[in-house]
Amino acid sequence: MKKNLILLVATLALLTACDNKRPSSLNEVTEWPLAIFAGDYPDPSILADGEDYYMTFTTNYWLPALPIWHSTDLVNWQPIGNALNTYLGTVWAPDFQKVDGRYYIYFPADGRIYVVWADDVHGPWSEPVDLGIRAIDPGLVVGDDGSRALYVNGGRMVRLAPDGLSTIGELQHAYDVWPIPEDWVVECDCLESPKLLKHDGWYYIISAQGGTAGPATSHMAVACRSRNIEGPWEQSPYNPIVHTWSADETWWSKGHGTLFADAQGQWWMVYHAYRKNYHTLGRHTLLEPMTWTPDGWPIADTQARRMLPAKATSAKGEELQWLSWKGDTDMQAAVVGDTCYTFTGRVTLPAHDGEAGLLLRYNEKVFSGITADATTLHVWHEGKAAGEYPNPYGQKLWLRIVNHRNAVTLYAGRSPRRMEAVASVDVSQMHHNRLGSFMSLRPAWRRTTPACTVDKLTVVADE
Repeated sequence: MKKNLILLVATLALLTACDNKRPSSLNEVTEWPLAIFAGDYPDPSILADGEDYYMTFTTNYWLPALPIWHSTDLVNWQPIGNALNTYLGTVWAPDFQKVDGRYYIYFPADGRIYVVWADDVHGPWSEPVDLGIRAIDPGLVVGDDGSRALYVNGGRMVRLAPDGLSTIGELQHAYDVWPIPEDWVVECDCLESPKLLKHDGWYYIISAQGGTAGPATSHMAVACRSRNIEGPWEQSPYNPIVHTWSADETWWSKGHGTLFADAQGQWWMVYHAYRKNYHTLGRHTLLEPMTWTPDGWPIADTQARRMLPAKATSAKGEELQWLSWKGDTDMQAAVVGDTCYTFTGRVTLPAHDGEAGLLLRYNEKVFSGITADATTLHVWHEGKAAGEYPNPYGQKLWLRIVNHRNAVTLYAGRSPRRMEAVASVDVSQMHHNRLGSFMSLRPAWRRTTPACTVDKLTVVADE
């Protein structure tokens, strides 16, 4: 039914559902970080698998969850499937791994750690396995002897069975927070997001600290290392290796990083951050070059000059990724990364007892936009009714939302070429620092009954 209801045309370059063909030429990039996923793609976990790269992200309450994206150049990405279609609660901060030819994604849902696995990255993926751990932000490490351990928030770890699908023993404390200077403006110590790797005989943990949102200077990525997967761990003298130092920077609250080497041996980190003054867009995924110090510590390579392809422009007719809230297919939303865009759709209504329309949705209860029934246009702001107007267009009409840097104008009309402004709202405060939940403001559609249809959906960038 969903495929019959939705046709989305994306014509904007900043949307990430792009052609994954490698461009014919490379460009020298010198300005970092580089945004490779614009919009709400937080907690990125990347898997480098030969010349292929795979990434997944936090999906919160949206289904299908754990989207898998593929790239061969780190810039252009193509969705290839999802690893989780079962609603388990809010899904945060996964860890994407490959061990002995098998793919694993460890992830928390409603504060419990699960794992799914597949022998082919395209699937099918297993049903989720509950590891019986109450924690968030898992990170897998495999020792030289093949033994496995899973690290989680708070500097804790637990041993895993040889197949990685169950635990051995209990969670235990393994490493401490890096001491953040007292005069730094952060939310908290908040030791989270352990991402582990081995390099030149050392095991490294890249962790997040400082709090995920809040002040621009809150978040960061810090490193520690050990000769053993269980520790003891020593802190890097170069911490933090990724951090927003001032609110004057373009990217705020940089952190939650994964360190990896590409197929050519170049080192990188992917992490998330808010775009300055646009918390409504959520946390974008950024790419930054890394290097190693003579004494064996990773640091940002701020002077790097690296060759990368251009980001391909989305092809006309390509479908954006629509997700349902907790599996409710009558309420769906998609991620966009632009500060200015026009969202248009056609609504067909029954004569009685049906309402549908277009929204900018933050969560289940907080949204702004315009809906209609056969007689009335309804304006919504932050989840509350903000106005009612006669519907002169009847049971078949077009609706439109124009978002110009968080100043939103709502339209209705008989055709997409004949639209009239109905109302305006300010959505600039619809973000985590005010509302919580680490969500983003997304173009969405809603209907109260299957007798309503919402189709011909387009999202077009206006920047």
